[in-house]
Amino acid sequence: MNRETAAKGTEGEKSRRCAVIKIDFNCRFVYIDEYAERLFGLPSENLFGRSMKDFLDEESYTLLLSVLPSQNHYESFFEATRLTLIDARGDRHELDIIISLNFIAGNPANYQIIFSPLNERVPNEQSASEYGEIPHLLISYISMIEKDVDWQKLCGLFMAVENILQAGIYRLHHDDLELLAQNYHKAPSGIRIDFGKRNKNFFDAAVKNYPYVESKLINAKKNDDSTAVNIVDSGFPLSHNGQCWGLLRVIYKDGSTENRDRLNEIAAFLGNALYMYAVELSVPRLEAEAV
Repeated sequence: MNRETAAKGTEGEKSRRCAVIKIDFNCRFVYIDEYAERLFGLPSENLFGRSMKDFLDEESYTLLLSVLPSQNHYESFFEATRLTLIDARGDRHELDIIISLNFIAGNPANYQIIFSPLNERVPNEQSASEYGEIPHLLISYISMIEKDVDWQKLCGLFMAVENILQAGIYRLHHDDLELLAQNYHKAPSGIRIDFGKRNKNFFDAAVKNYPYVESKLINAKKNDDSTAVNIVDSGFPLSHNGQCWGLLRVIYKDGSTENRDRLNEIAAFLGNALYMYAVELSVPRLEAEAV
């Protein structure tokens, strides 16, 4: 058994994480996180008060202006689209974004924009049709959310990848990991892991905002035959503004570093995109059943 608690990542890995900004109703910056600073190529003090128009091509800015007015009430939580951003160096980035309306004391306050780095990274040919599809499935699903997240359906999206056997979503609740949902319909009974059972290693790593990866050799039985199967039981923190609120747990068969990094990036995206549902809206616990 091989266990690994990953560090926060190299500079290259950090540069691919989600950038988050907030803009006022005139498209001016009012909040910029550290990843947004890297994406735009300027420190936050040089971005505050400037317009998004300065960093978008004409078509993208027109598209942004057409999208923002639709986010004006509680039922319109998300809008997903793709924009071409031009950073301070003049480099162009085609990025998927998710826009949501923030409220203060029940009143619309500003817009939050999450820039997904997932489509910037080109995976190798072997994983292009697998892990590379997950971000597009997630963005498509999130953009259609109206009131509540179907956590079961969300877990099911990971089953599109051939070597993923099981996926689950937790949230931190009363100093423990509470299972919201899981999907294990592809995992043979001999490999299936009980996600409802407390795992201290995953909890300890999550509260430190670190991924946790554990390789296991399991004997899978089919009829009278027994076959040794290498699997990876991995947990990736779901965080917002540097604070972990939950965990994405995935069991898969290919233990390559690239797949681990890909899942870590996906978790970084989900952490920002789903925070308001899991924490701010106090989502009730859903039954963790397989489809």
